[in-house]
Amino acid sequence: MALTFAKIILTLRLQKNVRSPYIFFNLKNRFDSAFRRSIDCGRSSCSGCRNGEDCLYDRILSQSLAVDPAALKRYQKPSFPFVFHFPIIHPSSNRGTSFELEMVLIGPAAEHYRHFIEAFSAACVDFAVPVKAESVDYQGNRYLLMEHRGEMHQDHLFLFSAEEISRSRQVSECVLVRFITPLLLLRQGHPLHELSFSTFIRALFRRVSSLVYYYGGDEMDCDFKLLAERSCLVATLESNLAWAEWEDGPAAWRLGGIIGRVVFSGGLDSFYPFLLLGQYFNLGKSASFGHGQYLLD
Repeated sequence: MALTFAKIILTLRLQKNVRSPYIFFNLKNRFDSAFRRSIDCGRSSCSGCRNGEDCLYDRILSQSLAVDPAALKRYQKPSFPFVFHFPIIHPSSNRGTSFELEMVLIGPAAEHYRHFIEAFSAACVDFAVPVKAESVDYQGNRYLLMEHRGEMHQDHLFLFSAEEISRSRQVSECVLVRFITPLLLLRQGHPLHELSFSTFIRALFRRVSSLVYYYGGDEMDCDFKLLAERSCLVATLESNLAWAEWEDGPAAWRLGGIIGRVVFSGGLDSFYPFLLLGQYFNLGKSASFGHGQYLLD
């Protein structure tokens, strides 16, 4: 599993009072425009552009499909090579408060971390300013990447190995999964309001294997059919999962999905690599923009 990625913590300070707890989750369009400006792209879309692979946007964010028909059938459209983990803002007198958000930059996106930091900082310019950016390692140690003056330290970037993480698992008969932001999974176009282990892990199979293929240039050596069959044997011991609706004002941004805690038990050993990596990569609709984040407790 040749996939590598970086985990970067960006500290922002609010420049004014923010009422919406979910303001960071509604920045997708702003981020796209800001990223184009960061790489000196003056276009609003890639339609009709002749730069092709000479353009960093095309190489990193275009979500180009696999040319191999068999791979396209297995992995379909690639996800973005980044994931944001956003803080939830407490709506009070919060001007001057600092918040941390995480960026997970996958595969080739990691070496262009400067553009991601600049783009997200620009997307927040109406209400927040960047303070610093730090790279994180396996133990949680932090290394300064960007100072408050904007100076970058590229030699401080730490890369995680998906292979290393998959080997670091501590096997247990039970695992508690805590969904921090709403998880939206669809079945035949309809959102799921309940979650079995089999449904959860099969969605993780698809997400992790697709990221490994598109951004690690590799295919996972797994018998997914056998793993899917075994996943049906994992029991749910306890669950307080519930459907939640997050919205940013009437007729504005809205997100519905499953949040809460669930305990799974029995035969989990083969699934831990996916469970561990999913903590970095999120799951479900809009996973790249903070949705479907979970932690293992």
